[in-house]
Amino acid sequence: LVKLKAKSQWDRYNDLKKCAQITVGVRITDTEEWMEVGRVRSENDESTEVAIARQRALIAEHSKRLFPVQIPANAVLEWGYVADDEGDDKTWTVLDKSKGDDAPKGIEKKIGFEGISDKASGFYCYYHEGRIVEKE
Repeated sequence: LVKLKAKSQWDRYNDLKKCAQITVGVRITDTEEWMEVGRVRSENDESTEVAIARQRALIAEHSKRLFPVQIPANAVLEWGYVADDEGDDKTWTVLDKSKGDDAPKGIEKKIGFEGISDKASGFYCYYHEGRIVEKE
């Protein structure tokens, strides 16, 4: 498997503007609380679960950046997504990690991940004239 880089997957996420944004998050195994980490997109909205499974290392890494107190370094995580983001009541679907196992060759070029902005590290932040700005 190709090791994915945060910047290239974020660029691909932005290139897939016409595709649906799917909210992704993690929780510590055997707990109830989901922590929202960002969004994924896939070409033609066809590969949501593959997009999460193949980018799960990026998602886990970013979750530990966003939630350093809640997620210990040795925590065993589960990944999930919200298929229908309408309304206040988010229903999370747990991801089967094996969904990425049979991914077609080159799928990493058809999926993307954007994490929630982390101003402390500068990850997934937008800049204008050297200052962090809100996404437009």
